[in-house]
Amino acid sequence: MNGRRLISASTALVLAGMALAGAPVTLDLTPIKDNTLFENDPNASNGAGIVLFAGETSSFGSRRAVLAFDIDGSVPPGSTVLEVTLILSVSNAGPGASNGDVYRLYRLLNDWGEAGSSSAGGMGAPAQNGDATWSHRFFSDQPWNSLGGDFRSSASAARQVPVTGIVPFSSPAMVADVANWLTGSVSNFGWILIGSESQPSSARLFGSREGTNPPLLRIEFAAPPGAGAVPNGGNVPGQPLRISKGGTASNPTIDLAWGRGCRVEPDYSVYVGSIGQYYSHDFLVCSTAGRPRLLDVPVTGNDSEYYVVVPIDYADEEGSYGVDGDLSQRPVGIAGCPRPQVLADPLCP
Repeated sequence: MNGRRLISASTALVLAGMALAGAPVTLDLTPIKDNTLFENDPNASNGAGIVLFAGETSSFGSRRAVLAFDIDGSVPPGSTVLEVTLILSVSNAGPGASNGDVYRLYRLLNDWGEAGSSSAGGMGAPAQNGDATWSHRFFSDQPWNSLGGDFRSSASAARQVPVTGIVPFSSPAMVADVANWLTGSVSNFGWILIGSESQPSSARLFGSREGTNPPLLRIEFAAPPGAGAVPNGGNVPGQPLRISKGGTASNPTIDLAWGRGCRVEPDYSVYVGSIGQYYSHDFLVCSTAGRPRLLDVPVTGNDSEYYVVVPIDYADEEGSYGVDGDLSQRPVGIAGCPRPQVLADPLCP
């Protein structure tokens, strides 16, 4: 889990206290999937490989990289997207490459897959079911409409890519892509990276999400005023959780109370920080659903700076039980946040 990303597609943001109008927030995302398409072999892929390939080879045709990010599960609905930068790391290049070679990003028009194929070499590995290939969006039964990927004819960004080093792609069209993905006006299938395919032996190796230098999508946005706010004493929509300010002036608290229900409720994680910038805050506590919690607030502190992240899915579907202090997802069975229990209720079937 990316250290600055505290909210996944399967979580709902809940704020305790007064929600503040959002100052600009910078969020860094790694891809939720990436892969390479190999022109010379429609049965080759590299879904789990540590590198991505893009550009032209010496005699084996082109390579194209596809990558996608979780936008609507990471940026609060209604936010204004201010700036978008895709940061790629080039580790190697062919002997025909030059620092003037131009690479372009195109918005993809159809969904595609990443499975378990893995190769560090430029020929790829045998595609597994669900992998994207040059001929298929999902190997082996869902082809692209066009060989090499279905993408918009106009590029979202273009820039010269050096033979090694860090490469940022940024443009107003990329801002528009992310903004449209956030609102759902266009479907989010990510981008395809295409190199100088008329220049032999100019292909590059980029770090993949499985490698040590993964792609990074940096999004600067302004959250809408009051995003995710829960009034004092109000219930969290869709969850049996009530948040109230409690205690006394000398010993203020935030009271978290779970109602009784028939479903397995997930754990919740509490963070502290200015609500307008909740993506970069410190983990405070992980507690188990069903247990009341009084959260002490420093007398000199601001109780509106606390907020809670609650998984939407049932606990056994969520796959994790809160977030550790290092911001890594907590797996099932960790003692610090044990598996939630069904609350006893005489009305349960």
